[in-house]
Amino acid sequence: MTPLDQFIRAQIKATGPMRLDTFMKVALSDPQHGYYTTRQPLGAPHERGGDFTTAPEISQMFGDMIGLWIVDLWQRMGSPKSLHLAELGPGRGTLARDINRILQKHAACDAIKTHLVEISPTLTQLQKTNCPNAEHHLSIESLPEDAPIIIFANEFFDALPIRQFKKHRIGWRECYVILESDGALSFQFLPSQDKPYAQAHGQQETHNQTNSNDDIVETCPGAQTIMGHLCERLNKQSGSFLTFDYGSGEHGTGDTLQAMRAHQYTSPLNDIGLCDLTSHVNFATLSAIARKHGLRGGHTIKQGDFLQRIGINQRAQNLMSANPARIAQTQAERDRLIAPDQMGALFKAFAIASQNMPLLAGFETNHDTQSQT
Repeated sequence: MTPLDQFIRAQIKATGPMRLDTFMKVALSDPQHGYYTTRQPLGAPHERGGDFTTAPEISQMFGDMIGLWIVDLWQRMGSPKSLHLAELGPGRGTLARDINRILQKHAACDAIKTHLVEISPTLTQLQKTNCPNAEHHLSIESLPEDAPIIIFANEFFDALPIRQFKKHRIGWRECYVILESDGALSFQFLPSQDKPYAQAHGQQETHNQTNSNDDIVETCPGAQTIMGHLCERLNKQSGSFLTFDYGSGEHGTGDTLQAMRAHQYTSPLNDIGLCDLTSHVNFATLSAIARKHGLRGGHTIKQGDFLQRIGINQRAQNLMSANPARIAQTQAERDRLIAPDQMGALFKAFAIASQNMPLLAGFETNHDTQSQT
């Protein structure tokens, strides 16, 4: 039994069932025992983590392409003399490192200042090694506002705590963690202690569609708040936001909460504080927030389609020509990033921009919405 398992049981005994988003916040962000505050989640399994691998860790091509995308956008902006570049949830700093390697080959490097937004002390130390010239922040609120900004993220929104609701004949019920009579923890849908929120968001997240009893609807208050802050910032100082994550571009229902440890799926109630907890991102909700703030974009496109639109196949060919000994490995890495049966279809690219920004490479056409599923 982990320290957080003991803490959560004590809390439930003292105050009653614990709401799902509260449980996730404790499990992931507790200052002393939370997953993201104490573990090193990326890479091969090891004593302090190693539970999953992200696109930047799979191949430098991912960071290369985002770096080239940023250089292209900087040029489309008229090559401003000052531009801020900020990554949310940078992991080990691998993506920022690869992007900065690309920037060093272009004039954009003299104009761009890199910022990393991270709450994990453990990961911050790794980021300082991989990206030593970056400025660190605990939240987006402290990012500078004296120049345009390009904000980007990879697998960021999926780790934010969610709430789950289930339609019942007498109203919406909400998911809580409870303590069973035999001492086991379990999830159970109970009458929500916040009925107005449950009613409003249960309907909102499904776009007012008719739901059957037992349909589960998820909402992510943290993602909505952060998206609102990002939109306000982009409107105020000019800029764009690009993110990659797994999920749907459409409104929908279903339980997408999952836990991962040592690259294996497990129960979210096992080894609390030692497992990564995530859920699918509802990009339709993020897009609606962007439209409400008057921003451009908000389309989703499959990650594989986006990377191919901006030239990953040519990049792979260049790398293979430069190093023939790595042809098979380079092909395998590219396929893992873009193939529909690997990361290419499940993961989506999503971007928004202030009205005064130029078109964003990869999102120029009106066909993005056809690539949502």
